[in-house]
Amino acid sequence: MMDNRGVASTLNYILGLGIATVLVVGILIAGGNLIEDQREQVIRNELSVLGQQMVNDISAADRFTAEGGAITIERDLPTLVAGEHYRITVIHETGDEYSLLLRSSRTDVSVQIDFRAETTITESSVDGGSVSIVGDGTAVEVQNG
Repeated sequence: MMDNRGVASTLNYILGLGIATVLVVGILIAGGNLIEDQREQVIRNELSVLGQQMVNDISAADRFTAEGGAITIERDLPTLVAGEHYRITVIHETGDEYSLLLRSSRTDVSVQIDFRAETTITESSVDGGSVSIVGDGTAVEVQNG
């Protein structure tokens, strides 16, 4: 009967080590998902801020162009958002309604901002970074700067 004491200690040690490993792996997986969710939220927030800045500039160019003037607004946006490239797309919905869609490259997080315009806003797509908003007296276009 004395031979079982050594087996019980070893078995308890192995079971304890197995339970600890399962707990640590579970914590690492849960923590990784939390970090990924936080990263996507940061990207969404940054794209939203950049989109609002772009819509403000497009609206300013639109108002000036509606009066028949020519204007170019230069905007130096960051080339990366949370370490990812992003794309800005102007979409004509209907009539005077437009959307600005900002989409990250790797995580595919996107933000869409709707706006109205008095003049024609040319549908276009540009990368983040240096951007020009050009109004020629009849239409407004977003271009890479």
